[in-house]
Amino acid sequence: TKLEAAVEAAKAEGLIPFAVVGTAGTTDHGAIDDLATIADVSEKHDLWMHVDSAYGGALILSSHKDRLNGVERAHSVSVDFHKLFFQTISCGALLLKDKSNFKFLLHHADYLNREHDTLPNLVDKSIATTKRFDALKVFMTMQNVGPKQLGAMYDHLLEQTLEVADLVRQHKAFELLAEPSLSTVLFRAVDSQATDFDELNKAVRMEALVRGIAVLGETIVDGKTALKFTILNPCLKISDFESLLAKIETLASELAK
Repeated sequence: TKLEAAVEAAKAEGLIPFAVVGTAGTTDHGAIDDLATIADVSEKHDLWMHVDSAYGGALILSSHKDRLNGVERAHSVSVDFHKLFFQTISCGALLLKDKSNFKFLLHHADYLNREHDTLPNLVDKSIATTKRFDALKVFMTMQNVGPKQLGAMYDHLLEQTLEVADLVRQHKAFELLAEPSLSTVLFRAVDSQATDFDELNKAVRMEALVRGIAVLGETIVDGKTALKFTILNPCLKISDFESLLAKIETLASELAK
């Protein structure tokens, strides 16, 4: 694999590779690395395996959890609960397979980590000494909604994302720029009156925001300026997206003149 070749090349240069990071859900495309292969290479070369699952980690509760095969072999995993776990910003976590490794994150300070204290010291539980109790949000959601219902919500979002992509694909005023992997739809307006589609879509995003039509993401896909739907609200209906696309089409037509 390319990963193993990179590790071997690093060793040949006299370097000491010690960690490899796999991604479970890139921000733009929602792409997921082959985590099982990364785990194989990590075990073979005694590397620390970390998985950035800030976006896609929630799939572990859905019927699509097989897309995360190999994540269970990681030494550490990061996840943003304020994405597909429906928490308010900010709420993220670093999970370690072996909790004893948390000791490497501790830094002793006489005024904070008094060893003679008999009372519990919560400073030892966080990197940030003034960190809020964000874990409470996750705990309450798990207690009241439960992992089964959360998984069903993720499945709904993934299915709806494909439906929205089909709406874009079939619409003459838009171009679908990538097949969805998670819950993002990458597309652009292609009004025939526009001379520069990149500038048109930049203007569409800004005007949609200031006019209160929609908050659209903006990125680059294959050198093209792209608009992005990041679909995270399980209460939305396809009719909502049909209406939104109609408004964006009207806006693009207005700006293209």
